Amino acid sequence: MAIEASTIIPRFSAHTVVSRLKTRSTLVKSLHKYSKILEVIPTLNIKIISATFDDILNSIKVKEAYGLLTNDSLIVALMQKQNIKLLATNDKDFAKIKFLHIWKPSHSNN
Repeated sequence: MAIEASTIIPRFSAHTVVSRLKTRSTLVKSLHKYSKILEVIPTLNIKIISATFDDILNSIKVKEAYGLLTNDSLIVALMQKQNIKLLATNDKDFAKIKFLHIWKPSHSNN
């Protein structure tokens, strides 16, 4: 949603778009690309995993080790559990996790 909003309204920079969207519920309701992308996931042979309470407890260790925020530390904890080392993200916070290989996708208006 954030990428879609930043392409629709140029004054929304990638760094401020989330905080701006929080105050513009009408705009959030109009964003639909995210929903369309989710509909495609089942056709991509992507496995969706759920977090257990133990995963959440392990994410605390990740948070303490790397200084990541809650969601990011849970992502890393789940990646460790599944032995996943490749992450597609533009979030610079993951760069401090040495065992991860980061792929930075480019944004396109197409």
